Formats: sequence, structure tokens, C-alpha cells
Amino acid sequence: MYRFSLALFVSLLSTAQLAAEPGFGTSIGPDGDMLQYSCIPSEAGVRCEFVQILMSAMADESDLAQELSNIDAMLEQISEEFAAGDEMGDTCNLLMSLVPLIEQLRLGNREEAEALASQIGVESGNENDIEAMWTDFLEMDHREFEDSSNVMTALVDLCAGVTRGRVEALIRAQHQQRSQTCRPFINSWEAEFSRVSENLWAITRDEPYGECAVVRLDRFICDDEHSSLCSFISEKRVLNPDGEILGGLVGNCSQLDQRELVYDWRDRIHYLPCDRVDF
Repeated sequence: MYRFSLALFVSLLSTAQLAAEPGFGTSIGPDGDMLQYSCIPSEAGVRCEFVQILMSAMADESDLAQELSNIDAMLEQISEEFAAGDEMGDTCNLLMSLVPLIEQLRLGNREEAEALASQIGVESGNENDIEAMWTDFLEMDHREFEDSSNVMTALVDLCAGVTRGRVEALIRAQHQQRSQTCRPFINSWEAEFSRVSENLWAITRDEPYGECAVVRLDRFICDDEHSSLCSFISEKRVLNPDGEILGGLVGNCSQLDQRELVYDWRDRIHYLPCDRVDF
């Protein structure tokens, strides 16, 4: 009886290990985006629900190049605004009066900065505006404050005289701020997977879909020793690279990402493409 029970236990354990399948997990991709999946048994194998949070920077080098290519038009526009009247002059006077306040905040002299804020508000007749701005300054993370002060410094320099170099400095300061800021994009979808081998599960979709004729090659690879722990590999092939996405409004199909993206379950350090997140 003892031998039979032990053999039965070993047999059941072996069967359980073989039947192990993707269940529930959270992993991080190579670009710092998070993927969560939840799978249940289905006729094909398992049916999984996915939630993906992509962290995408608000600006990249191509955006900076585009902005710098329009610098002459921006220079002309700003020059016209300065020549138009007193509104830009009032804005510059206010900005320049904030320079010593910002410097005191950088030095950590909060009381001196608060006194300057109160004085500026009285002298400019904009007590409410200065108070709101002062509150915003205090609520900023030190990194956000540095970025904001860099943009403000570029604006103050521009107020001293509109030149091509100062317009470019403002463009670069604003781009630096946006390039280090990410906005999260959330995707959700469902897919079925079938067992290919003991540790490999492949997506069951065979037919290309969409105007780009995309074929998904997604798969789960489960760990040899802990088969319930699985990495998810996202990959697709575009069979119609000459096609257009939304009639060309978004771009063409050749621009779609066809990399093999591995979402690993193992603990490791991941570096995000930005310093802050804008919701």
C-alpha cells in the first residue's frame, strides 16, 4: 500500500508539472513597460487577458530636429509679438521679477523666497497670480523645479532681446523637459495559446489581420524548474509593409515595431526612458 501510494503521488506530481500552464503574472519589458496577464484553460489550450502599460516619452530627437527646422518662423512670430504691444512686456517684467525668487528657492532659502513672492505680488498688483505660482513652486519635485526654472531662465534671456540663439535655447530647454517626461498608454487584449512543447505556448491566431496584414508570433516560455513562471515574448510580422495605417494619418505599415520583445518574470533592474510621468 505504501509503495502504491508513493508511486501514485510521483505520477500525479509528474502529470501536474507537465500540465502546468501560464496562469497569472506581471513582468517588465525591455523599454520599461509593464505587462500583466491572466490565463484560464480553453479548448485550444489557455485563453489569456493582457493589460500593458507603455511608458512613452513625450518628445524624442526627431521632434527636436523638427522644431529646430522651424526656428526661423518661430523667431519671426516672437519678434512680432514683442513689437505688438505691452502684453509681452508685462509678461517679461513679471518673469524677470521672479528670477531672484527662483534663485532663493534653488539655494533652499524658503523664507527669503516667500518674502520676495509677497513683495512681487504687491508691486505687480498680481497677488493672486503670484500666490498661485508660489504654491506651484512649493509643490514641485526638485527635478521638476530645475526643469521649469531652466525654461524660465531661457524665457527671461529672450525678454532681454530676441535673437536666433535665444530662441534656440528656449526650444532646447522645452524639449529637454518633454523628452524626460513620459505619458502612460494602456493597451488591453485577449488571445488564445496552444502548447507546442512542455514549456512553450504559442498564439493560435494564424490569419493575418488589419490593413498591414499583421501576423502575431506571441508566445510564453515557462521556466524549466518552475513551469508556472513564464516569460512572455511579443513579436509580430508585417506582411504588407506598403499599407497605410488609418489611411496614412498615423503612418505606413513599415513603421510598426517588429522587434522581439521579452517580458521576463525574473527580478532585475529596469531603467525607464524618462524621469517623470505625466498623467
